[in-house]
Amino acid sequence: MPTYTEMLKKVSLFANVPDEELDILSGKLVERDVPKDVNIVARDEPGDSMYIIANGLVSVYRSDRDLGVTVELAKLGSGDFFGEMSLITGAP
Repeated sequence: MPTYTEMLKKVSLFANVPDEELDILSGKLVERDVPKDVNIVARDEPGDSMYIIANGLVSVYRSDRDLGVTVELAKLGSGDFFGEMSLITGAP
């Protein structure tokens, strides 16, 4: 199992960050296992976390309640991340 620092090096957002800083950031990470079909974030909720996928897949969906349609927009896998913009801006 790779260390958090090794994992962060493979994430494009952190590719050029020095190891010493990645070590500090690694100490702030919290590992979560999310069961299949569980929502991680929901539309219009403020973000308070950034998520980095260590393994598995995360699907991104958009729903239109008026039309009753849900569409898969993307699949994210190992090394992909999401939630960073909401974390930075504090906006949903």
